[in-house]
Amino acid sequence: MAGASAGLQLLSLACWGGWLLVEYGAAKPSNKLLALADLDSNTWVSEVKRLRGKKQPLSSAGVHALRDEYTRTLEPARALAAETLTLERKAEG
Repeated sequence: MAGASAGLQLLSLACWGGWLLVEYGAAKPSNKLLALADLDSNTWVSEVKRLRGKKQPLSSAGVHALRDEYTRTLEPARALAAETLTLERKAEG
């Protein structure tokens, strides 16, 4: 089972990396951004800001949109990842 969740995680990383590139110009996601299950909202926004650099600061609307996307997508995904891990451990146990 662990292989299945690892494959799903790689797929989600590829999708998020593409989305960040298109929407926010974050060409190469950092290790923090790649650890989707470990991100909180503040880390999410801070890392995107850092990747964009000082020459491309995020507007207030951009920060708001990132936080909305986090709430809409990443929070539920984090909950599902935790539930999947729990179920995998029970199945292995």
